[in-house]
Amino acid sequence: RWFTHFYVVSVLWNGFLLICLSQAKFLRKPLPSWIQQLHHALGRDSQSEDAGNKHFSAFLVLLLLWLHSCRRLAECLWTSVFSNGVIHIVQYCFGLAYYIAIGSTVLCQVPTNIRNGKELSVQISWYHIIGVVMYIWASLHQHKCLVILANLRKTKSGKMFHFCHFFP
Repeated sequence: RWFTHFYVVSVLWNGFLLICLSQAKFLRKPLPSWIQQLHHALGRDSQSEDAGNKHFSAFLVLLLLWLHSCRRLAECLWTSVFSNGVIHIVQYCFGLAYYIAIGSTVLCQVPTNIRNGKELSVQISWYHIIGVVMYIWASLHQHKCLVILANLRKTKSGKMFHFCHFFP
């Protein structure tokens, strides 16, 4: 149940970062000033060379992270069977910070002075395709495993138990 909070934060935050990067990359709008200030504070030079592949790679990573968070949120809401257990406040804060930091870290890899890059088709490399294929396979496998685990908390009649598992 607590994981739902993590994925809601991730969908909102990483979706926002994805929109910012999309506007910068495809609509040629600058990144928000606070992101540029964050880059400067973290040691990223605002005059870094423009690397079109880095922009597309960061866009792809943020997109896949956002899709992963959406899928996990949907699984938390409609597939998972949670116990009535609690989570320690430190673990909860770490989980929230993790999903905020991961998208921010990806965005920090992009030079803040996004200029006109190459055409999108030129930016797609073999490693982007392999990465997307691996993401799809891993997502399907993770979902399959989650369904198996959720079904272990159900009897043959479909009744859910929140405190024990059953062997099929």
